[in-house]
Amino acid sequence: MQQENCTAQLGQWLAGSENGSVYYCQETGVVSLCLHYMTMRFEATAFRDLLGMMGFAQAEIQRIKQALEQPTLQGHNRQHAGGALH
Repeated sequence: MQQENCTAQLGQWLAGSENGSVYYCQETGVVSLCLHYMTMRFEATAFRDLLGMMGFAQAEIQRIKQALEQPTLQGHNRQHAGGALH
């Protein structure tokens, strides 16, 4: 998404990537998150809450992925930690 697309409607461009852009309107205090053909508008405090949720969700995704990658290591360690299994 290009920075100059709709700055008059959305406010000041803050950040962007190939997936979207974030704008802030100082007059209204509204943060706009533009993702491809969809725009979501938030009050600044709601946007901050969203960022917190997204950060927590990303950390949980990483934790789940790591847990799925390690079961064979944990099972192998249990066999050796207590001696031979009968």
